[in-house]
Amino acid sequence: MEEGYLVVNYFDIEDNKVLVGATDDDRWNYELEDGASGGDARTFIMVELIVDPRGRAATLENVKIFSSPGDMVRPLAFKYVSRLADTAWEILNKKLDYDKAREIYFGMIIK
Repeated sequence: MEEGYLVVNYFDIEDNKVLVGATDDDRWNYELEDGASGGDARTFIMVELIVDPRGRAATLENVKIFSSPGDMVRPLAFKYVSRLADTAWEILNKKLDYDKAREIYFGMIIK
């Protein structure tokens, strides 16, 4: 059995905040099979970066995991959280807006 992976499917970008979410490959593929974009697939992990609006070095990095012990996607969330965080940092550092971030990262596979 092939190990699952994450697919980036959610963004919320503001001046001092970047939030990037992902679903698993099964949910992503179910959405695509139904003719949807994948954006409505259950997002079960999110990484949020909050930057001090004064531009100082203080940055808050939050990880939100929406699963419970025993959930099959939980190990994926923990395995790939660092790579999802790196994606959020790329968006922040490149100063991408929502449309550009979605164009580049929506549907990106993380494995």
